[in-house]
Amino acid sequence: MTTYDVTATREGRWWVLTVPELGIAAQVHRLDEADEVSRSVVAAYLDICESDVAVDVSVLLPETTATLLAEAARDEDAARSALADAGAKRRSAVVSLLESGMTQREAARVLGLSPQRINQLVSRP
Repeated sequence: MTTYDVTATREGRWWVLTVPELGIAAQVHRLDEADEVSRSVVAAYLDICESDVAVDVSVLLPETTATLLAEAARDEDAARSALADAGAKRRSAVVSLLESGMTQREAARVLGLSPQRINQLVSRP
């Protein structure tokens, strides 16, 4: 079974499906029809059974949308990193308070955390 790459691009109310390897195209109203129609068109073009064709449909997004999604992914990565840094700093602050002689209960009150959370923070490696 051969797999063909298919690119789906939105044009007006239609999705245009392009199979670059074969230089053929089709169109569908709904994206959920893309796999079936692409497989059918490729099979008809090559005069083979649809069961011998696999397709990998990729949606080509407008450049502005793709840029926004890439920026969102970078922002999410930065946020995860910032949260990890904040957690490490909070743990260091708790350890510092405990090393200064405070009890876990006192540190919890000072930091506005529960004693259980303080225990979790100091128990982490």
